[in-house]
Amino acid sequence: MKKGIKKLLIITMVSVMCVMPQNSVFAATITVKGTTQTVDTIPTTPAEDVAKYESLDSYKAYQFDLASDTKEVVVPIKINSKGATYFLAYNNALESMVQSLNSALKDDSSDLRDLVGEDLSSDEDYYDDEDYDDEDYDESDYDNFNYDIIDMLDEYKALYSKAPQNNINFKLYKDAACSDSNLVSEDLGVPLYGFYLTSFKVPAAGTYYMKLSMKDYAGAEKLLYNLYTLSFSGEDRALKTNDQVMVSAIDNSPIYYKVTPAKDGLLTIDVTDATDYSMKEAKLTLCDANKKVISNTYDMKKKEDGVAFAVTKGDYYISLAATATKDTKPSLYTISTYYNNITKKSGSDRSSAKKIYLGKEVNGLQALNENKADWYQIKTSKQKKLKIELSNIMTSGNLKVTLYDKNNKAITCTTSKKSSQLTYTTKSKLAKGTYYIKIEKSTEATSGSYTLLVK
Repeated sequence: MKKGIKKLLIITMVSVMCVMPQNSVFAATITVKGTTQTVDTIPTTPAEDVAKYESLDSYKAYQFDLASDTKEVVVPIKINSKGATYFLAYNNALESMVQSLNSALKDDSSDLRDLVGEDLSSDEDYYDDEDYDDEDYDESDYDNFNYDIIDMLDEYKALYSKAPQNNINFKLYKDAACSDSNLVSEDLGVPLYGFYLTSFKVPAAGTYYMKLSMKDYAGAEKLLYNLYTLSFSGEDRALKTNDQVMVSAIDNSPIYYKVTPAKDGLLTIDVTDATDYSMKEAKLTLCDANKKVISNTYDMKKKEDGVAFAVTKGDYYISLAATATKDTKPSLYTISTYYNNITKKSGSDRSSAKKIYLGKEVNGLQALNENKADWYQIKTSKQKKLKIELSNIMTSGNLKVTLYDKNNKAITCTTSKKSSQLTYTTKSKLAKGTYYIKIEKSTEATSGSYTLLVK
């Protein structure tokens, strides 16, 4: 289930370079010269839609100078909910050059890291014949490729040398005077690719103040930086039964996500670390409409394919307590819900057992919030072994299958399991007649769906 789920592109440096909009319309301009100045309050963009991370064009950007005549800038930001906020500032000219380099390298960003990141003073190390002996390149291709890259690298380095060559100090305060104890204090690294990035916890909705300062400019020229602040909610909320959102956690307290299936069916939940490094663990349980736990607890960090719960229609709460890998940082994750309606056609006891036929499939459901077994009746017209197959099994816990004769005597079967299929086979041939199949949960916390086929 993790395949195809979009990752948070602003987290990895190379990814950031690839997704920056080239023609942004800025909602405000911050120009700071000399002493500390405070700009107008910037609204932080709620950023939960995973699909938007294909491009940052959907988000508001603000522009400010960062150069030798800039001492400090205080940026008020308005945040609508507790959770995680990401601060991203990048230089448009540097980023544009990086996009050109990426394009020339046919989007091979690992090569770009080598060319720019490991040695900004030399090109020859990366352009010998051994690196480009692939049969897809003839000699003329190699010559043009070599020339274009080296030419752009020279241009990039010339521009890069004008940028600030040291850290920005980033602090976060609750008060406009920045006099209270800061909530965050961090030195942001030298922006090799033209951007600064950090994340921080927000304990409650409100206005906060970011102070950006640089002590030593090393003769840097004035360069415009574009500023984004993106927020990810860490509060209780409702989800659709088929949904995918990016959310955050600032401590290990559970967050409740309400889901309301309109029909009986299978609810599958997947939780993935949006950054590949921010989430240490994520404990998940399913609760009823009163937030009473009705399932086992699962660490979603270890669940590659998510967890599946069979439920009847109604209100439920997904309780999720995520812990960050670093105490000072928030945990950012994607939670996805998938729902399949399944119509149950079994009987609730032996007397009401649903009649089924050899070779015909039937779908079944063992709901988490019910303790009723599924009963089926099948008739054979001749002496034969019976093979009972349960396939397409999606469960939390295990299902138990028992075969009975018309006198309610259990019949011994051999059991085999392969992938998501369970097979029960009678040890000997059975006389023709009527038989009953009972499918039930192994524990109260078990639930799931299945396809039943008798041969």
